[in-house]
Amino acid sequence: MTTHSTTGDGAEPGAAFWRFSLSVYGQEGVPDICLALQDAHGVDVNMLLYLLFRATGGVALDAGEIARLDAALAPWRDAVVRPLRGVRRALKAEALARIAADDDRLRQRIKSAELEAERLQQMALARLGAEMAGTAQAPGAARGAAWRAYGAHLGADLPEAALARLARAIGAARPDGAEA
Repeated sequence: MTTHSTTGDGAEPGAAFWRFSLSVYGQEGVPDICLALQDAHGVDVNMLLYLLFRATGGVALDAGEIARLDAALAPWRDAVVRPLRGVRRALKAEALARIAADDDRLRQRIKSAELEAERLQQMALARLGAEMAGTAQAPGAARGAAWRAYGAHLGADLPEAALARLARAIGAARPDGAEA
């Protein structure tokens, strides 16, 4: 995910989630945390950001709700988002980078397509997730509950230190001063 976008103008149901994601992901250190969680634990960064978005609003989705969202999004993630990411990453490899050393346009077009695929996934998350009530909690408690439920869904013990850093980034990214 990058922080550059010309879409998500507020007309779509997931526009607030998209703006939240761009704002949080744009905070120093957040991309590294998210990519480390993705590579080490199989975290879907869009799902993680959605869970944090809902938690910031005081709602924690439970394990069953997370599983239903994940199952609904898996075909898109597996057939579109991950392959685009794989191609983009492959083009950074030295052997391939030498072929297009003077022209980075292909990689930039793929990066743009990947970002659009992630935006569409986020719109789907917002639509599907809106049907899920979750459990009302204080934002900090909701983040912790969602973090643990998502980790359990993945069969991973997600590091609490990463959650703490993400919570600080959410606080820094929110101009309205909402509780971090």
